[in-house]
Amino acid sequence: MKQIMMGAFLLCTLASSAFAIGGAGYVWISTIGSLTYDDINYGNSRVAHVLTVDPKKGLPNINSIIVIEPRNRFFIDFNLIQNISNEFISLVKEGKCDKMKGTFSNFMLNETKECSVDSVIEQIIDQYPKDEVLYFDELKYPIKAKVLGYVEFRAGVFVFVQVMEVIKEEKKDK
Repeated sequence: MKQIMMGAFLLCTLASSAFAIGGAGYVWISTIGSLTYDDINYGNSRVAHVLTVDPKKGLPNINSIIVIEPRNRFFIDFNLIQNISNEFISLVKEGKCDKMKGTFSNFMLNETKECSVDSVIEQIIDQYPKDEVLYFDELKYPIKAKVLGYVEFRAGVFVFVQVMEVIKEEKKDK
């Protein structure tokens, strides 16, 4: 019973602090060929939720407000996204991410088991303290966020955002 209460308390604390207005974190953004390893097939409706760069305008401006759709991951810890990027590069060098499926987009979207962000997170999560919140698996609701900056790794780009609003669908009366 004590563990259940502690778990519930921790979950409430994490949910309220990370997604409270003003909470900050990193979201992967597909950059359409600006980097060697990042490329995505936008014709596939399965990836419609992915945050992308506007080909005409480029990256969203700093201090602009963007909407991040559900199913994107929200990373709180900078070191985690840095480790994810480094592990991806290692997987490519080891040949575990073949040329067809070797893009950072496929990696972030878990296209193959051998070359997926989930498998990397499973391996490196033990390096962090058990009670440290590093990321949220997938957003359940869209969020409005203010762009604070960008972190570009060799493999891909993450946008650093401040949560302005969680957009929950209102139930309509029939």
